[in-house]
Amino acid sequence: MKRLFLSLVIVLGGCSTSYVINAGDLDGGTAKKESKLISLLVPSPSDAEKTKKVAILAHGYSASTYEMQALQEHLESKGHLVSNVLLGGHGTHVDDFAGTTWKDWGSPLTKEYEALRNLGFQNVSVIGASTGGSLFLELLGAQKLTPAPQRVVLVAPLVVFKEKTIAFTGMLEWLGAKSSPNDLGQQSVGNWYRNRPVETLRSLVDLTEVVKGQLRSGIALDPATSALLIQSDGDPTVDPKSAQMVLAGLKGSVSLRMIHSKQHVPIRPPHVDRDWTETEVTQQKELLEEIDRFISN
Repeated sequence: MKRLFLSLVIVLGGCSTSYVINAGDLDGGTAKKESKLISLLVPSPSDAEKTKKVAILAHGYSASTYEMQALQEHLESKGHLVSNVLLGGHGTHVDDFAGTTWKDWGSPLTKEYEALRNLGFQNVSVIGASTGGSLFLELLGAQKLTPAPQRVVLVAPLVVFKEKTIAFTGMLEWLGAKSSPNDLGQQSVGNWYRNRPVETLRSLVDLTEVVKGQLRSGIALDPATSALLIQSDGDPTVDPKSAQMVLAGLKGSVSLRMIHSKQHVPIRPPHVDRDWTETEVTQQKELLEEIDRFISN
């Protein structure tokens, strides 16, 4: 009990009893973010368009479509159609975000997938980063992506947290905490929430528990579906054992690309929170190319 109390004190020490909103913050609701949806941009696809490769991108918790912008632009330059989906509850005022759960976050992903399939698009892949990857895993486990996607790419899918004290977030509200601050820098401002409401952190933990259960039971991939996992060995947010759990739990054609990096999402636009090294910039470009090759085959 003493150890638990100390852990809670440590977590609470990094939390706030009120939201801190600065000019230009996503939290204030003025840095408007929207999805880019192929289902709306191509509402009446031709027979030729229906055969084109389409990718649905999903960013991580408390982020925005900006996190996947570099991948979106790269895939579009290669001729792919790309839906860069804003997760539910994201992109507006932090008060709105605070009232959502992981089921709300994933709802736009299901809607876009169903819309594309109903329009007749035949070759749809899904690519999720961090929590976006967790949401796609949950949808696969619940068999909500039908017909099955051609390719699945999961970049640092969140299953096991690197910071173990995150499991105690359910008690933080009782202790008076409202949010856990996100240290933003450079291009992060306006693209990530500065505040991470405690109730959303609690829901994030709930999502990982659901996904863990699905993986333990086994998530069967369609025979025509292949999956690629990309995980940094020095990821500061996701414990690399997450990738091993996904590799073991996904039943079918799955490959793991473990990279030497301290980046959580190494495919995001460079220099977001700090200046990247030349190695990191080069690695990001290589990963974008690898994802393109994977979903193109």
